Amino acid sequence: MIRYGLSLVGVFAVGMVLGIVYFAILWQTVRRLPVASSPARLLMTSLLIRVGIVLPAFYLIMAGRWERIVVALGGFVVVREILIRFWGKGEPHFLRKGAVHGHSGPE
Repeated sequence: MIRYGLSLVGVFAVGMVLGIVYFAILWQTVRRLPVASSPARLLMTSLLIRVGIVLPAFYLIMAGRWERIVVALGGFVVVREILIRFWGKGEPHFLRKGAVHGHSGPE
């Protein structure tokens, strides 16, 4: 029983690592959108890479046990909350009023 509990702690940690990878790639994608020559292609490529990494990893972690996927998703969500607090919920600088077409506001 203790061994299974330790196994779940490892699954939680792997879920956290997957969350870090997923949201770091997403953050980099969002930061590159304003200067991208093809934002739609950037978004689709990023989505395919993120999902292509995370979904197979969750499937392997699961190993046929629903408890393991729930614990891994818990780690994923915990990292999401931590990163929101770390990076902030604020509006990106390129979406602020007046920040369109290189104009930063009244001078």
